[in-house]
This record gives sequence, structure tokens and C-alpha cells, in this order.
Amino acid sequence: MLNIVLNKVRLNKINKDALKWLIRFMGIDIVHTFYKYDNLLMKPTLNATLLLPGKGCSWAKEKNGGCSMCGFKNALSYLGINRSFIDPETLRIFNLGLAQLQKMHPRVLNIYTGGSFLDDKEISMNVQDTVIKQIKNNPDIETLFIESRPEFITKARLHNFITYLKPKALKIG
Repeated sequence: MLNIVLNKVRLNKINKDALKWLIRFMGIDIVHTFYKYDNLLMKPTLNATLLLPGKGCSWAKEKNGGCSMCGFKNALSYLGINRSFIDPETLRIFNLGLAQLQKMHPRVLNIYTGGSFLDDKEISMNVQDTVIKQIKNNPDIETLFIESRPEFITKARLHNFITYLKPKALKIG
């Protein structure tokens, strides 16, 4: 049922409350929280993981590409989601995830995109900037963790992210 809704209807045209209800009804959480010792914060810290589908991992789309340890593509396939997401849909999912987290007050937010957050072909600069601005304005989150292949990590991008996020920390894996 969820795959029919997500594949046939644009998320930016769905009522936010209706989508929240559908996600709860289907038993799907786009966020997961857990406690973990944080080496930067030097204490056990509530972490939240947000699964953010974008346009798909450009590495996995190559003929012999894809990381053997990554399960994100399989997780989306399991849910019946086998398509790319446009920016408004990706941002809607991000905002739904943040709304779920408001009651939990996590200190660390891990964003997994099933690829590289810093690859403009997967997560557009517009989405990246919007995510960073919302994290900056969230009083609870002290550290943002994102994943990226090394070729997308540039001095300029790092400088922009770190400068904008200060005093919050940025971790890249």
C-alpha cells in the first residue's frame, strides 16, 4: 500500500498529517534513536538516525558499482520504493523526520542517504543547504553525521558546512 502511494503521488501534494498517519499505520519509522558514547561530546548521547532517500547512490547505479556493506537500497526495495525522489519530496521526508525527533531531543543526528550526502547528483545543493540550516536552528542537535564518498568532500564544501554549523560539530563517514 505504501509503495503505491509513494510511487504514484508526489509527496509535496500530500497532506502532512495524512502522510504521518500512513507512516504510523504501516509501522514505518523514518527515524531511529539509540544511546551511544560520543567521543566528541565525551558522554553517552542520544543519537537519532534519519533515513533520507534522494536520487539514489550514483556509485551503486554504475554497472559494477555499489558498496557491499550498504543495505539502504535493499531497505527501500523492501518497502517497495524503487524510484528517485525530487527535492520537495526529500525535504518533506526530512521535515517529517525532524518532527518525529522533536519530543526525543537527540544530541547527534545521523543522516543516511543510501549514498553520498555531498554528491550533488544524489542530494541537491538546495536540499543540503536546507538541511544544514534546519540543523543549525535546532537547539538540541550538537553533532551532525553524514556519509560521503571522498571525491565529494572538498575544502570549500567543508569550510562552508563547518562555518555555518558552528558551534555544532560535523562528522563525515
